[in-house]
Amino acid sequence: MALNNGIYCRGKLLHLHILDPPNALCPFFSISTETISHLFIHCHHTWSLWSKICRWWGVKWSAPRDLTSLFSQWFLLGGNYNSTSSWISILFSTPWSIWLARNNLIFRNKEVDWERLFDIILLRCITWIRAKHPSFPLHLTDLLTNVDSLKCWRGSKCRLSFS
Repeated sequence: MALNNGIYCRGKLLHLHILDPPNALCPFFSISTETISHLFIHCHHTWSLWSKICRWWGVKWSAPRDLTSLFSQWFLLGGNYNSTSSWISILFSTPWSIWLARNNLIFRNKEVDWERLFDIILLRCITWIRAKHPSFPLHLTDLLTNVDSLKCWRGSKCRLSFS
C-alpha cells in the first residue's frame, strides 16, 4: 500500500484537510511533515536505521527519493546476494517494522528504541524465512555475530556449516 500512496500518513491527512499543519509532523522527530517518503526513508531515525542495515550487510547506499526507488535500488545494492530470501525479507520487514513502531508511538505512546528495532527487524526476517523454509538453520544470535551466515542463505541451496 505504501508503494501506491495508499497509507494515510499525516501528510496525506493534512492534504485532505483532516489535520492541521502542527499535527502533521513526523512522530519520530517532529521537524518535517510525515509523508510516506519521509516516514520510511528520510526521517533522521529511519535513514539511520536503513544505513545501519546496509553497513551491517556490508553495502553502501544513498537514500533514494521515494519508497518505489528504494525497492528498485534494493536489488542492485545486494550484489551477489540480491536474490536471497534474506535480502528480500530485509526489504519488506524494515518498512513494516517502521510502520508498527510509528503506530505504537502514536496510538500507545510507546517510545521507539531504535537499537532494539534493528534486532526486531532481524528477528522478523528469521520468522518470515522460517515460514517459507522450515529448515532455516539460523537464530538471531547467529545473525548478530555473523552476517555472512544470512548472506549465503538461498533457500534449500544453502551451504551452511556449523561446527
